[in-house]
Amino acid sequence: MMTQTTTQDGDLFNESLIQSYVSASRFIARPWLAERVEAALEQDDCRFVLLTAEPGAGKTAFMAWLADKHPEWPRYFIRRDQRTPLQDADDHSFLLRVGYQLAAKHPQLFSQEQVQLVVEQRLGTVAETGQAVGAEVSRLLASPFHQKVLHIRQHVERTAGAVTGLKIDELVVESRLLSPQDLQNMALFDPAKALRAADPEARIVILVDALDEIRYHGVEGSLLEWLTHCPELPANVRFVLTSRPPDGPTKLFCDKQKPYLQQLTIEPGDEPVQRELKAYAHRLAEEADV
Repeated sequence: MMTQTTTQDGDLFNESLIQSYVSASRFIARPWLAERVEAALEQDDCRFVLLTAEPGAGKTAFMAWLADKHPEWPRYFIRRDQRTPLQDADDHSFLLRVGYQLAAKHPQLFSQEQVQLVVEQRLGTVAETGQAVGAEVSRLLASPFHQKVLHIRQHVERTAGAVTGLKIDELVVESRLLSPQDLQNMALFDPAKALRAADPEARIVILVDALDEIRYHGVEGSLLEWLTHCPELPANVRFVLTSRPPDGPTKLFCDKQKPYLQQLTIEPGDEPVQRELKAYAHRLAEEADV
């Protein structure tokens, strides 16, 4: 059986959103801020880097630039701009999309996790009250990210009883029926384990923009809840997150993940920010319409 690896929209990596920012005539790169983020990511105990700033400080533009600089990093933009939602804010949608992105960029991390079931049986006679079962599985999960191969061959000379090639008590094929626990293993934890075995120095860095927007979606099992209560992340997984100044749910996340959290703030009075504002104003003033 082969599961589909497509998403509802055709832009798996949000390239149209990213290019709308980085290709804009007034876009200003922020290498000083990228250096701070990358320094935080280097901390051994770091799993989350939370970048906070007031509305309009350029958080989404910065995340778009990071995504453009690092095309191998999975990314999840919850809103297109300050007013327009882009993606769902639930944990299931997030994990599914990240899994698809990792599978597209690093298919080798998933091929190692393929399930191949091969059963060959040669039977003489199965009596009237007899029963022959090639394989029995209590629960089989069909991963959305790779192929499962089932090959069962039975040769029975004569039977008066029951012959079964494969018996599955529960088969979960649709990704929407997978639990967050199963999906987090398939989409992130198992690939991270495979990456660590192949390259101990490599990391998976995931960008998530606009955590503060999640509270307006009113979903059960939100991405922020998952980030707050998720199991301890593998040592080679990092998140870069952005938010307005933390509110109640974001503060809870900060408290729960404090041992693994690095916090950065864009302050309006910082010298690099003032320099960027001047450069932006000059570019705006140079436009013919202005």
